[in-house]
Amino acid sequence: CQIYPEYKTSSLDPDTLGKKTVELIGLAFAQRRKTLINTVSNTTDFTKENLKAALGKLEISETSRGEALTMEQFAELSNLI
Repeated sequence: CQIYPEYKTSSLDPDTLGKKTVELIGLAFAQRRKTLINTVSNTTDFTKENLKAALGKLEISETSRGEALTMEQFAELSNLI
């Protein structure tokens, strides 16, 4: 994108994403100004410890918010949790 050169576009087609990935993306943006761990753990049965472990495996900061992840990272995260 020319206006935001650091913006990364995804090569994943939203139509091919799994249901779990789409649900995770929806949860990540369900509550404003919340970290991904807090948003997902508050709205699902996933524990913060499991989410922290999954984020650690993907080398994603525990303080990340949904908007910081790429589509690929959401797909990988949904496969781990």
